[in-house]
Amino acid sequence: MKLSMLTLAVSAIALSTQGVAQQSNDGLERALADLNSGLVADSHAGVSISGDARIRNNWTEDAGRKDIDTRIRLNFTANVNESVSAYIGTVSASEWGDGNGAGAGDVEQAYLSVNSLFGDGGAWTIGQKHTTVASGRVIGYDDWQNNDGGVQGIWYAHDAGGSNLSIGVHEGQSGGSDLLTVEFDWGLNIPGMGDVTIAPYYMADRDGGLQFGAGGSNTTLGAEFTGDFLGFGFDADMAKQGDEDATAFGLSLNIDALGAIPGVSGGAVDFMRSTASGGFDATDAVSWGAAGLNDSALWSNAETTQFGVSFSPAEGWSGRLARVENDGGNEWDITMNHTFGGGVAGWFGYQSNDDAANTLWMTLGVDF
Repeated sequence: MKLSMLTLAVSAIALSTQGVAQQSNDGLERALADLNSGLVADSHAGVSISGDARIRNNWTEDAGRKDIDTRIRLNFTANVNESVSAYIGTVSASEWGDGNGAGAGDVEQAYLSVNSLFGDGGAWTIGQKHTTVASGRVIGYDDWQNNDGGVQGIWYAHDAGGSNLSIGVHEGQSGGSDLLTVEFDWGLNIPGMGDVTIAPYYMADRDGGLQFGAGGSNTTLGAEFTGDFLGFGFDADMAKQGDEDATAFGLSLNIDALGAIPGVSGGAVDFMRSTASGGFDATDAVSWGAAGLNDSALWSNAETTQFGVSFSPAEGWSGRLARVENDGGNEWDITMNHTFGGGVAGWFGYQSNDDAANTLWMTLGVDF
């Protein structure tokens, strides 16, 4: 590339020697600038910077009182024109006491987005990014992790007449097969129920060529249903992989009566039940906190049941008390959230399980 640029420059100057001799130095600089105009970025492309910073500590009764880690992410978005944008997300994370000192920022996400590439009104995304399929119970991004390299692939999205079609092809990770994902998302208004969202999804490993496997863990066919009915909010998810299956169902209800408790401004109760057969594959699911404060994915456990009460003990504070059962084990969880000065968000979580292994999490984070 350098040789070609040099050749072009020399040729342009040689062919215009007579003309350059009659021009000022400003004319030569202008001619070279015109020659190289196609080799530099458009100065009108807007670049925006965003990010977040987080510090947290995990205090475990049987292990120690200090387990601090930090994470800072910087994101760069370049709006090339009205249809094309590029995104790069970097991260620098470390655990205190690991002896590694300051580390170089790693690129978590890097992708190009193009709207209406073929004039069809759809949006293409190509590169590496965090991705979640449907509810995230099978494939999802978990922000609790300090480092997540994302998924390499190609994604296409189109409103498709209100069905909100999404198609993705994920590059095989660690030598595995490529993965095809297809999602729909319909928003309906059902008389007597109100607004309901129906979101079917399909995932399949590629066996070879353009043929995609059917049956077993190679294929996941599922659907999520969310909405309101008789004052209850509900969320249901059903999925099948060959002979394996998984289901989840949740209900929530706002209770004004909780506001009568001194110091409590309002609250809600919620219930969730999830089951999965032993061979159901959900290894890439959203994990941390999905089934209580245990580090476990919702469908990596055969059975999960939880009952929670949400409340606001003071202005600006929100909390939740929950009883969670995972595969026969029980735990109590308490979480509290508050936004402090400067927009710094604080999160505090306490867990006590049958083994009396009390654990306390504390995080402070800010977006910018």
